[in-house]
Amino acid sequence: MNVKRTVSGLSVFLAAVGLHAEAAQPATRNRAEIPAQYRWDFSAIYPGWEAWEAGMKDLEAKMDAFAALKGSLSQGPAPLLRAYRALDEIGILQYRVYRYPQLQRDTDTREQDVAGKFQRVGALFAKFGTITAWFTPELLRIPQATVEQWIRETPALAPYRFPILEDFRKQKHVLDEQGEKLLSFATRSNATPRAIYTELSTSDIKYPTVKLADGSEVVVSPANYFRVLRTRYEQGDRARAFEAHLGTYAATANTYAAIYDGVLQRGWFTAQARNFATTLDAGLEGTIAYLAMEYVAAENCSVPATTATSSFAACQASETEDAVTVAADRLVGPPGGTVSDLSSPIVVESKTVLVSAATASTASDVGETVTLTNS
Repeated sequence: MNVKRTVSGLSVFLAAVGLHAEAAQPATRNRAEIPAQYRWDFSAIYPGWEAWEAGMKDLEAKMDAFAALKGSLSQGPAPLLRAYRALDEIGILQYRVYRYPQLQRDTDTREQDVAGKFQRVGALFAKFGTITAWFTPELLRIPQATVEQWIRETPALAPYRFPILEDFRKQKHVLDEQGEKLLSFATRSNATPRAIYTELSTSDIKYPTVKLADGSEVVVSPANYFRVLRTRYEQGDRARAFEAHLGTYAATANTYAAIYDGVLQRGWFTAQARNFATTLDAGLEGTIAYLAMEYVAAENCSVPATTATSSFAACQASETEDAVTVAADRLVGPPGGTVSDLSSPIVVESKTVLVSAATASTASDVGETVTLTNS
């Protein structure tokens, strides 16, 4: 009886929420006509475009000043600290100058003036990648033991310990200065698949109108489509909305396929350029699952890694799945065990994650098997 009352009450509540959602729909799609309290307030980032322009100039000046630090990193902990603090300042400013046009563009991707400003940000970021291509190669020319000693003896460097040591961990995938500079030129072209997808699926898309059972008509945009699914009890209404909404994307399916091919080609290029054995290795680099697999491989497999092959890839090529299973048992223990050897506290809900990831053929396969959670 109590269950029935609860279900009944929940149904009434959901129906009320649905009615409220329909009533709250704005009467206009013109942003200027929507009351200010329902619009995003961008003034917390910059009071206006003039302030944003000043921020862009300040950012470019800081970037040029950082580029001038080239050749100083090996001179001791003080120059290294100066460089990382400068990166902090640049990062904070980057966030602001990026978000201001990006969020405004999200309100209307057809607004070309805002889109142009957003593209300027992308160009400036790409330029920074080019003029600082020297940084990581120069850092890695310093013996790691020396850098670790600097960190121990310089408390102010402690917050930067992780990013510094991460660069050393990944050094087999870092090119020399000329190589890094060459890759930096691909930064903007690498963003092309996403840009095309955004224009196709947001700026240029035209959603159809469907007529519902009560005689009302609705444009099946993403928001309206999900509203119909949540608030319409008539199955026919939901079916019509589904077919119309998904059919809009299906009409340009070949174009979406070409965009995805561009994503795959970009992934292949990056993996090859950075000396990864596979695109899977490149895609997992830096993730918790990858670090766990690398740990297992390094501790339990007999074949050493090479400059072009990760410890896991070398192990996978030479060892049986049983060997990886045994290694996973040693690392994880019973389900729910804690991987205390990793740099951050991780709980492995099942050791099968390591075995499944070890035998997966694609990144999506790994995504389906990973059950790692922050503790």
